[in-house]
Amino acid sequence: MGAVAAIQIIEHRGEACAIVLDGCAILADGLRGRTRRDVQAKALYAIEVAAGERPGPYTNQSAEHYAHAARQLLRDVRAARRRRPSCPARR
Repeated sequence: MGAVAAIQIIEHRGEACAIVLDGCAILADGLRGRTRRDVQAKALYAIEVAAGERPGPYTNQSAEHYAHAARQLLRDVRAARRRRPSCPARR
């Protein structure tokens, strides 16, 4: 019999919004906008911790930091896109 995979519950503002199991995430229905992006980021973080790509253990606080960094990166990418001139090949 093989090893049992750990289930990671992903919380957002105190509510369970997703679960991560064996490298896959299942998100609750109805998540929209920033909440959905934050839960997705936290789920990705849990997957990376489980895979040994990030130091563990998974904590909600460390997942919050990861989600915050993801939001900042998204803002930076969007700002950079607004600043660059349009590519002639994309017209």
